[in-house]
Amino acid sequence: MEDSINLSPILGDESRGRHHLDERRPQGKIHHKTREVLPQGQTSSKTISEPHPQGSSPPRGDSGYPLSEAIERAKLPPNFKMPQCDPYDESGDPGEHIYQFQTNMLLLHVSDAVMCLAFSTTLRKATHAWFKSLQPRSIHSFTQLDLFQKHFVSSRAKRKNSASLFNIVQEKNESLSHYLGRFNAATLEIDNLDESVKYTAFMRGLRPTSKFAFTVNKSPPGSMSAMLDKANKYIQAKEYLETHKGHQNDNGKEQGKKCPR
Repeated sequence: MEDSINLSPILGDESRGRHHLDERRPQGKIHHKTREVLPQGQTSSKTISEPHPQGSSPPRGDSGYPLSEAIERAKLPPNFKMPQCDPYDESGDPGEHIYQFQTNMLLLHVSDAVMCLAFSTTLRKATHAWFKSLQPRSIHSFTQLDLFQKHFVSSRAKRKNSASLFNIVQEKNESLSHYLGRFNAATLEIDNLDESVKYTAFMRGLRPTSKFAFTVNKSPPGSMSAMLDKANKYIQAKEYLETHKGHQNDNGKEQGKKCPR
């Protein structure tokens, strides 16, 4: 058997040292610009970002991001365009914001993951700060964003109760038509409004000196539907008389011009 040839004297210690370093070199990402060796799974802030595949969301690169990795890697539909949606900054009803957002997104037939990605872009100020404060990788579906509504429930638009209707009164120079419009708008803000309460509040709010108030007090309609019917007929009759009176005045002026005294 031939004796093994010792190459150490020829290559020297430098070769052995280089070989030893290669064995200990960590298997990680090498910075293309500085040749910095990074631990596996980490990215240097100086690393030049690779362009993400078309149709996918851009990488966050932040392990503290609230959305799960599966959601983060979700692919956007071709030619996806974010629908018009008012941003939410805690100044309105969170439930209304979620409803508006879901309605817009469902029209696009996007996945649950894409809805999660898109929803985070509609948050501003305190709501965005809240989103960033969620547990890392804790959101795996859009239904979990119910946390948003629960957290900002104090900002929910307060619904009025039936007692608030008694604060609506017909002003001194306010027409019946305008008063009726204000009253009806207020009733839409009250849940499960009783018709008898509605009827009583409307009657009490009428200007006592008005002709319509005199009419309904003399002969009460008995129900809100009958009250509305009588009010609409009164409004139409008054508008007709005012229009007819205006025509008569115009005709009188014309006759006066033709037949001067």
